[in-house]
Amino acid sequence: MVFFYAKKRQLNNQIRIIAFTNHNEQSTIMQMLQHVANGYILKNASAQEIVICINEAMEGYVELSKEVKEIMYKPTLDDLKPIPVLTKREKDILKRIADGQTTNLMAEELFLSPHTIKSYRRNLLQKFKTNNGMEMIKVAIKYQII
Repeated sequence: MVFFYAKKRQLNNQIRIIAFTNHNEQSTIMQMLQHVANGYILKNASAQEIVICINEAMEGYVELSKEVKEIMYKPTLDDLKPIPVLTKREKDILKRIADGQTTNLMAEELFLSPHTIKSYRRNLLQKFKTNNGMEMIKVAIKYQII
């Protein structure tokens, strides 16, 4: 459904799309706003609030109902996790992992043993509290570490 409206909007940027729904999960709201919606209103909003949101969206603003704003301002558990503090070497290894370098190539270029590189990888996974390299890279990008 989102794809259909995104295509319509590409054809005519004057189209305004407002989600009017019961779905109040932060991830759902973000997905709609990132892809197509000019507004997001929960069905329990007052008539006055709905009219205000529609008018603001028609003016080109992204408008959210009061309850949606409260949901969006609530921090998630991920937001409350501390940002990992990395050494210069760990940042270098992390960047190389993100670039797709193998353990052996890193070891060769950094004049370290493959075992040492594996230790850095393991320590980085622990610092980021992640289970695999892809998840670790996503978190690092989110925190703008790489």
